[in-house]
Amino acid sequence: MNSKSLELYEKKGYRPCVGMIVVNQEGKIFVGERTDVKGAWQMPQGGISSGEMPLKAAYRELHEETGMAQRDLILKAQAKRVYIYDFPSKTAHRTFGGKYKGQVQQWFLFRFAGNDSSVNIAQSEQEFSAWKWEAPNIVLGLAVDFKTDVYREVFCDFCIKVS
Repeated sequence: MNSKSLELYEKKGYRPCVGMIVVNQEGKIFVGERTDVKGAWQMPQGGISSGEMPLKAAYRELHEETGMAQRDLILKAQAKRVYIYDFPSKTAHRTFGGKYKGQVQQWFLFRFAGNDSSVNIAQSEQEFSAWKWEAPNIVLGLAVDFKTDVYREVFCDFCIKVS
């Protein structure tokens, strides 16, 4: 995604974001439980600031949401396309003050080379109340309905096997 395409998506009502799959040494994926929705687990994601490159946003968001340092993250892949989803109609008016109808995301795959002790979700604007490493099929089962299709597509594009 470049700045021009971001502007186009934003004009169409989609918030420019990054999404990150972080895989540990055992091949399990990092998921966090949202602080604002009990039982809603997701992979880290977040907005791209104006003028910010997506990869830089990915590292920033990972640090802000999980405490993971860039030195502990090995970039394995960047998706060749973007993924778009709409917010559910019943909550769209509350999400980001109704400014967006959904999100457009650039996804990245990282290998986590750090220790679990370096994960710290207790950040100033805490996104997650809990976190864990899970197998891909479990991640799909934990995800909220409107994100499941995107997760499935991203797993497929990154050749992550879901059994």
